[in-house]
Order: sequence, then C-alpha cells, then structure tokens
Amino acid sequence: MRRLSGILVGGLLVTMTAGPALAQADAWQRKWYWGAQSGAFFYSTPTVSSQTAFSVGGHWLITGRRSALYFAIDQIFFPNGATSEVSDGTAPGGMRTVTFDSGRRIQAGLIAIPSDGKLQIFLGGGIAIHQITDATAQGSTDSALLRRVEEAATRAFAFGIAGVQLRFSRKWALFGSYQYMPPSNNFLITSEQHALTGGLRVAIGPSHEAVTTQR
Repeated sequence: MRRLSGILVGGLLVTMTAGPALAQADAWQRKWYWGAQSGAFFYSTPTVSSQTAFSVGGHWLITGRRSALYFAIDQIFFPNGATSEVSDGTAPGGMRTVTFDSGRRIQAGLIAIPSDGKLQIFLGGGIAIHQITDATAQGSTDSALLRRVEEAATRAFAFGIAGVQLRFSRKWALFGSYQYMPPSNNFLITSEQHALTGGLRVAIGPSHEAVTTQR
C-alpha cells in the first residue's frame, strides 16, 4: 500500500510539473506567425562612413519543436541621399559617384529557439538578398557604366541573427533582434552591415494539419 501511494504521489507531481511546461510549449510550437518590424540599419560606403538608415518590414515565422523557418522583407530608407562610387575611366580620379535613397532586403533562414518560457532567446542565420532600388550614376548616361551600377546595386549575403522574444499570450509576442551581414567589395555598401530591429508578431494558426483517426 505504501509503495502504491508513493507511485500515485510521484505520478501526481510529474503531472503537475509537466502540465505547465507542455502548455508553454504548445503556446508557440508548430505555429505560423505573421509579424511587423522596424529598426535601424548601420553601414558605410567608400564615400561615407558610419551612416544610419531606417527600415520597416514584415516577416513570417513557422515554428517547429525547437526551431523555426524565417522569411522577411524590409524596406530601407537612406536619409539625406546616401552615396557610393563605381569605377569609371571617364570620371575625375577614375571613380563615378552613385546616389541612392532606398533599398530592399529579402531574407530566408533557420532559427533555433531552445526554451519554452515566456522569455525566449533565439539564434540563427540564412541568406539575404540586398538590393539598392534607386541607384543613380551622377553626370553620366553611358550604358556600360549604368550596367556596372546595376550589378553593384544587388548582392546576396549570408546573415546571422540573434534576439529575444517575450510571449505575453498564446498568440502575441514582442521581439527584438540584431542582424549581421559581412562586407563586400562588389556592392555599393562595402562595409559590414548591422541592423537592430524590434516588433510584434501574432500566431494565426497551426503550421500543420492535425490528423485524427476514428474506429
């Protein structure tokens, strides 16, 4: 009898402690999240250093048990007309100034989310396509130069991301993140690229269909 009582008490304790943990996990795992974010983007070019741009965008987060697929699109606004340069033998000094005001970044990656608590750390990476959407060569309409500007305005990068998420209901979560992209000599933005973003995401439904059987 004492042994049976011990087993029953132990089982009750396991149930009581496992219940909240399972509920926490069920609140975020295997969900499809839509989100919105904004933030600051830090960069340098051959003509200017330590510049700050601003971004707004949206993303999708498809969660599994301890990981998530991440897709995001951000529009970047470069204040006061950013500049860079490309090689041009007809320009003074052999370099032609290029101006731009806006850019677009498309990202796809995989994120690890190791914990089930309301406050969660996430870490991951993937591939980003960064495009300067309105790059303009100053003082020239040469077709070969325009092609070089167009080629230098789009580049694919690997990126890393780290951040924290605070879930305050079964659907809603606040988050903040830091992103890094390495430098490139073949892009109008030649420096390392850093971004700080924050926003809100909401779970709109499960990421898979539940399968049931009936006898």
